[in-house]
Amino acid sequence: MRFDIILILKKYNKMSNKENELKVEIKPKENEPKENESIPIYKCNELSDINNINFSKKLKQKNNSYFSKNKTDFLIQTDEMVCSKHFYKYKDKIYINFENNNEEFTQFISNIDTQVLQFIKDNFNNWFNTDFNKETIDEYLIPSLNDNNEIILEIPTYNNKIDISIYNKGKELVDLNNLKPFISSNNMIRLNGIFLDSNSIYCNWELVQILI
Repeated sequence: MRFDIILILKKYNKMSNKENELKVEIKPKENEPKENESIPIYKCNELSDINNINFSKKLKQKNNSYFSKNKTDFLIQTDEMVCSKHFYKYKDKIYINFENNNEEFTQFISNIDTQVLQFIKDNFNNWFNTDFNKETIDEYLIPSLNDNNEIILEIPTYNNKIDISIYNKGKELVDLNNLKPFISSNNMIRLNGIFLDSNSIYCNWELVQILI
């Protein structure tokens, strides 16, 4: 069944004449609000206030994947998480894993994954001009929380260098080397959107700021 979706995406690639290369952007990003507007920040006990996340129905091609942008911009301030896997590189991007132990956060993330699946099912046939069986799409979703209840966060970079702010409890900016494996931290994260490729569908979560 996975072979079918690979063929569909390859056919769509050939039909597409415009390819937008993934580029590192200087903050603020294009999906951030204009000056004098603010991005809402939610703590874990406020996540139920986030309703009806709006993803773009227009896909952007990024290399061999497609991307649907989250048009409902917000930040989440997590409770304490443990850095379970330090900075590592995968397919030219840098990631970090944090173990989550907050039930409200777990439920919220699970709800987003469910919403993402429904969004893909509602739009897949229109995007790729196919009658592909919507029910088989479920097997392509990579959950935002893995089996160890870890969330995988992309690290923003600029000029090939990690571009995040790390603060201590005194709200002082500290060096990146202070973030070590298995350290506890409160994190500011954002949902950038959804990636869809021939093998998987997954949410793109990004680490914005760290308090250690």
